[in-house]
Amino acid sequence: MPRGPAPLADVAGPVEETDRIYDALLIAIRDGEVGPGQRLASERKLSTDLGAPRTAVRRALQRLAAEGKIERGIGRAGSRVRAKPQPQPTPANPQASPQDVMEARWAFEPGLVPLIVARATDDDFAAMERQLDRMANAATQQEFREGGYGFHLEMTRATRNPLLVSIFERIVEARARAGWGRLAALNATPAQRTAQIARNRRTLDLLRQRDIPAASEALRDHLAMMLDEIARGPRA
Repeated sequence: MPRGPAPLADVAGPVEETDRIYDALLIAIRDGEVGPGQRLASERKLSTDLGAPRTAVRRALQRLAAEGKIERGIGRAGSRVRAKPQPQPTPANPQASPQDVMEARWAFEPGLVPLIVARATDDDFAAMERQLDRMANAATQQEFREGGYGFHLEMTRATRNPLLVSIFERIVEARARAGWGRLAALNATPAQRTAQIARNRRTLDLLRQRDIPAASEALRDHLAMMLDEIARGPRA
């Protein structure tokens, strides 16, 4: 008696295994368990760890490679998660220099003062104070810069205006793309860091006093000094 076609399960099994491996690897990539540029385990190890045939593992890897999520290696090189492309300058994502960023902040932030004075609560001022403490206790320049960003972000949040907060966050994103980390000379010495904290603390004190003209001037002067440091560039 002639044999009929193979049962559907015999065909679906490898496909289902491939889908299962694909889903497991995709989740690992999306969740950051394997970051951009990092290697995946070998086909043999993935097969053992995931309890699947190597053919299913290979097909799942081929699918991920076809979708541009990984790069397939040759021989024992294995597969690597594809690095994320750098954002390209667009009208919504412009390329800006550190000086451009500071000029934008100098033009933008002092104008927030009337809203901060009108709307800030004691909790808002306490949040600003915590960021100044974070700057004072920073062990690294990166922590110091993050505290400074946090202080100005808390000021912006005190306006209670989500559009203004969004604009400030866009400016900070532009700052990161501008290579702010290379401007280490702006807070390289204890004296520079102390001076920056003191200028920010003066602004905070004037905001608490609800003194709009003086707080605006103090903030503008602080940002102008930072801008001047950038414009002059690193000194020998």
